[in-house]
Amino acid sequence: MQHLKFMKLWAILGLVLALGLAVARSSAPAWAQEGEITDQSMAAAVGTAFTYQGRLEQNGSPVSGACDFQFSLWDAATGGTQVGATETKTSVPLSAGYFNAALDFGPGSLFGPATFGGEARWLAISVRCPAGGGAYAPLSGRAALTPAPYALSLRPGALIAGDMPSAATLRVRNNTASTSSSAIQGMNSSTAGAGVYGRAEATSGANYGVYGQTDSPQGYGVFGKAPPAGGYGVFGESASGHGVHGKATTMDGYGLFSEGNAYIDGKLGWKGMTSYLSLSTAAFLPQSYDANAYIDYVNEGYRLKNQSNRSEWYVAPVQLPHTAVITGLNVCWKDFADATATMALRRRPLNPVAGDHDVLAVVNSVGSVGVGREGCYSADSVSFAAVDNAGYAYYLDVALPANSEDLELYAVQIVYEISQPY
Repeated sequence: MQHLKFMKLWAILGLVLALGLAVARSSAPAWAQEGEITDQSMAAAVGTAFTYQGRLEQNGSPVSGACDFQFSLWDAATGGTQVGATETKTSVPLSAGYFNAALDFGPGSLFGPATFGGEARWLAISVRCPAGGGAYAPLSGRAALTPAPYALSLRPGALIAGDMPSAATLRVRNNTASTSSSAIQGMNSSTAGAGVYGRAEATSGANYGVYGQTDSPQGYGVFGKAPPAGGYGVFGESASGHGVHGKATTMDGYGLFSEGNAYIDGKLGWKGMTSYLSLSTAAFLPQSYDANAYIDYVNEGYRLKNQSNRSEWYVAPVQLPHTAVITGLNVCWKDFADATATMALRRRPLNPVAGDHDVLAVVNSVGSVGVGREGCYSADSVSFAAVDNAGYAYYLDVALPANSEDLELYAVQIVYEISQPY
């Protein structure tokens, strides 16, 4: 009785995937083969094809000449579903029973792109000798493709671990100049999963769950894109730290940049920065007029002086950012008079029954006839520093003494710190 002996097969796919084919037997014509699969190329970029090397015997004798082979991949040892199409190798030369056949299980091949996703696979082989005529004789039993130890690190759910103090545990590089290529692509079909997930487990230090860097001025370290119907291009979540953290190292850079609309559901804050509100004298108007609706004063936009024969008050509105913190009041005077002028920053409740005016800061002129002063002077302190535009209106008033030809107001500056938008 004739029989086909399938002794053993080894496979190496690319540089890391090694596949061993188990022993299989058949009651078909007395063919026997033994073989191994080796890498197709070690010097050039490795493709998805590899070489199957085998030895075929008929009735115990090695076969010479040419034979046709058919290779098919299955998802079960028996029955099951074929993965991809059947790959046929015709007129394969044999010498003393030995032959080679290049097989390709990768994307774009007859076996299809889903060949190896971590699922178990079995290889079925059929042969006909001589080549070109007759029916193919299947080798009995499919050979299970089993991974070599290091290939186990590529199966779904695998862990690649190592102690790499100054290098990456896994490095993937794509050298193509194509504008649409990727080094790594992550895809997830789950309604609550992640295509790419990064986690930094250290509980201290400046570590990163996901870190992106680009060397191109037009590039993106990390790029996120959402479909038109909604979703998040980039999503960050944190209980007390930073869901998304951006940093600019130059004044013309952006730690966070939005080209188009930006939406914040909650508070948006940043490191407090000092800002200034400067008012020229053009903002000031007399608080009241005499019976003839007249006040004798000079306001040239850059200087204000009272020429009335009585002390007069001049007022100016102030609009500061809500939640800002006032840190200073600076007033610039020209003072060669003995009389004193007083500038005050005030607030009044929007509801007039809620209370009276509050004085936040005061600056007095400091000159005299004998010792003239011309410069800017600061308030000693600030009260009610937090700006509350929801409950108060803010303004400045200055009391200029009568006939103050030698006492002029130049400008006022309010210094404040802001740590969130307004």
